[in-house]
Amino acid sequence: MRRLLCVLLVSLLQSCSTPAAESSRVRRAIEDVISFSEPPLPTGDEVRDAFEYTIWAQSLQGYSSYVVHEHRAINILQPIPGEQGLRLAGKEAVPVVLNFLDTRKRPDVVTCRLLGILGASRDSQLLPFISQFLEPSQPFQVRRAAIRAIAELGDSRGGDIALNCLRTGAVPTQDVLWTVLRLGDVDVEDSYVQIMELLLKPALTLPAEVGPRITRPKDHDLGAADDQSSERGFRSEDTIIGDLINLADSRSVRGLGLLIESLRHKDHELQHFAVALLNRVVQGADDISCQGNVAKDFCKSLLDGTEYLLWKSWYDKNSAAIAWSAAAGRFSIRSSGNR
Repeated sequence: MRRLLCVLLVSLLQSCSTPAAESSRVRRAIEDVISFSEPPLPTGDEVRDAFEYTIWAQSLQGYSSYVVHEHRAINILQPIPGEQGLRLAGKEAVPVVLNFLDTRKRPDVVTCRLLGILGASRDSQLLPFISQFLEPSQPFQVRRAAIRAIAELGDSRGGDIALNCLRTGAVPTQDVLWTVLRLGDVDVEDSYVQIMELLLKPALTLPAEVGPRITRPKDHDLGAADDQSSERGFRSEDTIIGDLINLADSRSVRGLGLLIESLRHKDHELQHFAVALLNRVVQGADDISCQGNVAKDFCKSLLDGTEYLLWKSWYDKNSAAIAWSAAAGRFSIRSSGNR
C-alpha cells in the first residue's frame, strides 16, 4: 500500500497548485479529524479518565449508528468533525486524506467517512487504493464503505471489482448490485430490487400494526463481523442502516418505493431513520410527511401507520412522474411538459 500511496501523492500534488488559504482550511479540517479519532489523554485520575473515555467512545457510536432518541444531535447522516471541510476542499483534500489513511490508526467510522471523501472526488486514480479496503482483513463496514466509494468514483472498472466481490464475499450481494446499478447498468435494477424486497419483507408490519422491536446485537462497533444472516435470525442495525442508505442513494424510483415500505419496519428507530433519508432525497418532503405538522404527534404517526400511508399515497399517485434530478441531488416530480 505504501508504494501505491507514494505514486498517488506525487501525481495528485503535481496536478494542483493550492492557494495558502485553501491549504489552511484543509489543515484545520484534518486536525479536527485527528482530534476526533484519538481517545483523550490520561490524566492520572482513574475516575476522570474512565468518564472522558466513555464520552469519547459514545461520540463514536453516535456517528456510526442511528439511535434517534438517545442521539438526537448526532447520527449517521451528519459529518464527523472535519469531514465537511475536507469535502468542501474537493480534490485538494485527497493527498491529506490518503496520508491519514496510510499513517494513522483510527476508528472504523473515521475510515468509512474518509473513504467516502475519496469516492466523492471522482478521481479514477484512486480506484486501486480504495479497492484495498475490500480485503477480507478489513472490518465489514469498512468494506461496505469501500464499495460505496468505488461506485461514487464513477469509473466503469468499478463494476468488475464489484462483481469480483460476489466470488470473495467481501460485501453483501445487494451492495454489489447497487454498485453496478449506480455505475449505469440499469439491467441489474430488477435483481437489486428483488433482493432488497427479500431482505426487508420479514421485518415489515401492516400499516396499523405496532410490531415488536427487533433484537439487536450489543456490540455496535463498526469493526463487528458481518451478521447479515446470524444464527439468531436477525440482521444487525448497522447492516440494515447500510441497506436503507443505499436505497436512498440508488437513484432508482423503485428503490425509493422500497425505502417508503421501510416505514413499516418493526423497529421504531429505523422508521425514524427512513424518514430522515426520505427528507434528504425527496424534494418537497415536508409537504408529504407528518413531521412538519406541529398539530400531529409524529412518533404516533409512525406507530399507527399514518406516516407510511401518506408517503405510500404520494408514491402511488406520482411514481410515473418521479425522477432523479442530478442537479438537485434529489427525487422530484417532473412537470407534465417534461414527461
